[in-house]
Order: sequence, then structure tokens, then C-alpha cells
Amino acid sequence: MKELITERLIIRPWKVTDLEDFYEYGSDPKVGPNAGWPTHTDIETSRKILESFVKREDVSAIVLKDKGKVIGGVGLHQIAPDRAYEKELQREIGYVVNSAYWGNGYATEVVKALLQYGFEELKLKSIWCAHFDWNERSRRVIKKCGFHYIHTKEETLPMLAYKVVTTHYYRLSKEEYKSLIRGIES
Repeated sequence: MKELITERLIIRPWKVTDLEDFYEYGSDPKVGPNAGWPTHTDIETSRKILESFVKREDVSAIVLKDKGKVIGGVGLHQIAPDRAYEKELQREIGYVVNSAYWGNGYATEVVKALLQYGFEELKLKSIWCAHFDWNERSRRVIKKCGFHYIHTKEETLPMLAYKVVTTHYYRLSKEEYKSLIRGIES
């Protein structure tokens, strides 16, 4: 994904020099499990994951513009969560923010930037977002960004020792996005 700049953030490709910031939130037990991955137990775990991120184009770092600090990560993944829409050009947004920065609107700012990029530059027809049933913060971000509920699924997460979770899926079409933007502009 190309670099995106918002009012307070830079969304850019990962760099190996992001290791300390990545480990800071990756080792926080409040962060990873909310996104479906285990808490990092040592910096070497973070290093290996970060090295894989550096090679991928569908994940990016979330950086505070004024401090240059990585406070999270975001992905725009080629996933089709519902067969009814499988022929559409679509992606799913996944995001995580360091818990020290929760409550500042950063996740909402990131999701809105990815919606603009996805619909206006990638010409997607729909974008998905999901949250686990216990993640009220993500639910609020998803609703603020205009997504509407589609369905709920029970899923097994191999990365979390095969924990069974309830996941709620939301979708936003390009037409709905355009309508939201027209409402903001008027």
C-alpha cells in the first residue's frame, strides 16, 4: 500500500527500524488478542513478524506525524467474508493501535483514510471490517466510519490456541461511501 497522510498520522510501509515500537504494543496483552493474534513474549518474536510485514504490501505502520512513533498497524487485505459478494472487487480493513493511544480517534482516522484510498484509488466496490464480540472499541470505530452490519460467525483462531470466537462482520459499499462523503460536504 502506498503512503497515506492524514491530519495527525502517516500510514506507511513497515521498516525494520520500527522494531521497538512494534514490540511495545505487540507485547501488550490488551492489544494482540483483540486482533486475533497472541501477545509477543519476546522481542525476537516481534522481529520475525516485523520482517514478514516489511515484505508484504497489504500491511502498513501507523505513525504519529509529530513524533515519528509507530503506534499501530493496519491492513487492507484481500479477503471475501461473504459469498454473496465474492465477485466484487473488495478488501477487508484490519487495524490495531497501541493501548497507550486508545481513545484519541486514531483508529477512526486510519479507517477513514483507507476507505478513501480503497474506493477512490483502488476502485473497490466494497470494504469490510470486523470485530470480536468483546471488542466494543472496534465496534464503535466501525459504526463511526459508516459500515453496516452483515452477519456474525463463530470462528476458530489457530493463532490463539484454537480459541472459538464470535466475529461480527460489517460492510460498506462504494455507493454508501459516496453518500457519506456527500453528506459531509454539504
